Amino acid sequence: MIKQIRKHLLSEEIARPFWHEKKTDRNLGKICLDKNENNDENLKNLYKKTFNKFFLSSVSNYPNLHDCYNAIARLNKVPIDNILVGAGSDGIIRSVFETFIEKGDLILKTSPTFQMYDVYSKIYQAKTINIQYVNKDNRISFDFGKFINTIKNNKIKLVCLPNPDSPTGTIISKNKMKILLDEAKKKNTIVLIDEAYFPFYNVSAIQFIKRYKNLVISRTFAKAWGLAGLRIGYGIANKDLIKYMNKVKSMYEVNTFAAHLIPHLLLKNKNIINSVKSLNNSKKFFLKELNNMGFTTLKSHGNFCHVKFGNKAQKIHSALKKKVLYKENFSEDCLQGYSRFSLTNQKNFKKIISIISKIK
Repeated sequence: MIKQIRKHLLSEEIARPFWHEKKTDRNLGKICLDKNENNDENLKNLYKKTFNKFFLSSVSNYPNLHDCYNAIARLNKVPIDNILVGAGSDGIIRSVFETFIEKGDLILKTSPTFQMYDVYSKIYQAKTINIQYVNKDNRISFDFGKFINTIKNNKIKLVCLPNPDSPTGTIISKNKMKILLDEAKKKNTIVLIDEAYFPFYNVSAIQFIKRYKNLVISRTFAKAWGLAGLRIGYGIANKDLIKYMNKVKSMYEVNTFAAHLIPHLLLKNKNIINSVKSLNNSKKFFLKELNNMGFTTLKSHGNFCHVKFGNKAQKIHSALKKKVLYKENFSEDCLQGYSRFSLTNQKNFKKIISIISKIK
């Protein structure tokens, strides 16, 4: 045992994957719908031209984020000092924990949700209160009243709530968001609204930034923009919160290639909107076909959808295994029996439907 290691890190509860231990081969002609990425071929073709232009000219230099910050501020119509750029939305989320969370602090969140909230809670020795999602008549929700009362009756340091949430694909309305922010403001609680799936769900908390100085929004270029491999995202918050969050970031967290690329790609925002619209239409097609075949589906506002194959599940999983990567099942109660497919084009969904339709 290495004695110098911080004691709480010795716990087996903090488990992170070693990426060298297992390789998932995603390049054998399979349709890859397992990681909620956007593999829109139109975007890939658009990006190729820009990638080739900037790659060789950028990799030998340390990053300069000035243009990147300005472009993101313009996109969101906020002052530049309300923006913090990081290594994906995950980098922003970690900055939130590192800035505000101390040993013993209480964190309120839903469950199941983005797993890194639990990981960071354990790393920074915080305690979590989980409000469970429940599935009633194939509608997943959590007790919002209980969520608010937990803020009222406890000294909550941080609320973590993706909108839409993942893996459930559920949302909270603007009205509920305001109620949440009002109660959190009274208790000096920081609220992190994770908008990783914006604009698949085109409702944002950004309108509340000026009014609520306790609000942090995290976003990523991984989902709608199809740039998961670039590892770049950003936070939006009151300038005073941004100032302190910036203190805990590493010096060159965002790579030069991403810093050069993003300002130019943001000029292609219409292409992103068209891609999202196309994928949402494909989702409607896929779910309609599955419903017509008698399968149960869930309403989801992210770039993924859920289906319950019932007593045909094993046969369908076996038939799809050679052609498609997707999440076959969940261990969480509210999603047990459901499979999740990331969104893709209608051509790919038709291939999947064709395979499923042959299962008797």
